[in-house]
Amino acid sequence: MGKRKTYLLEELTWKEAKELFEKTDIAIVNAGAIHPHGSGAPLGTDQIGAVEVAERINQKCVERRIDVVILPSIPFGYNYYHGDFEGNINIDQATLTMFYWNVVKWLHKWGIRKLIWNSPHGGNTPCIKEVMDRARTELGMFGVRFAWDSTGIALTLAGIIDTPIRGGDEGLILEMSLVKAVRPDIVDFSDAAFKEYEQLFGDLFPVVDAHNIEFKKAKVYTFMGTRDVTSTGGYGAPEQRDYLKASAESGKIIVDGVVNYIVDFIVEFKKLKIPSEYYSIGF
Repeated sequence: MGKRKTYLLEELTWKEAKELFEKTDIAIVNAGAIHPHGSGAPLGTDQIGAVEVAERINQKCVERRIDVVILPSIPFGYNYYHGDFEGNINIDQATLTMFYWNVVKWLHKWGIRKLIWNSPHGGNTPCIKEVMDRARTELGMFGVRFAWDSTGIALTLAGIIDTPIRGGDEGLILEMSLVKAVRPDIVDFSDAAFKEYEQLFGDLFPVVDAHNIEFKKAKVYTFMGTRDVTSTGGYGAPEQRDYLKASAESGKIIVDGVVNYIVDFIVEFKKLKIPSEYYSIGF
């Protein structure tokens, strides 16, 4: 095969895939979700973010000739707690974990030993963790997780990229900035708004976000549904709530910064030698 044009698995023939698997032991698993992101950002914000990052990583790796297998994005995730909002699509955790496990087993069959999870949806994390704990023990695989939003915030706090965004949110400044940057064709924030949280339990147990109440000024995690707390589906820290501050510039800086960081990580990750005692510990 001549100069490689893509590392996206779905665009390769099986012969091209065979050649690529012989050159690398690293794969990127992309995992999105379909659920509400406030009243401004679309249901597929996490899926859009996962696809955008994956495609940009592919472009960078082609330019720099960095061999890596990049899987198609899995569009659905675990988000049962958002289920009171129209359009939410949830996959229960047991099913999603088994789905991920089957993907990982096949990657292992083709020689993959290091996995990068590109998953901007936090609800997928417990499933990914269970799969990678098992993959480490049974298959001797090593994995890490990135997300354009949380990784972008970490890079901002570390001074690696410079944006005004310092914290995460659900459908507020951060996620609206992403959509403005990468999918301006679907942007319509005319209905965007943040409404104060519903106070379901009185002054003794104030609701402080979609998952937590307070008791004696300490947070207590709850198992409320998102709509119990917010009629818009959006939540985040006070500094994230002015949706008018969402900007395509900030979204682009974050996504570009995260992609460059992950590509640099892949270069060094390829050199990493996992200690032999790490592999296939068994029971």
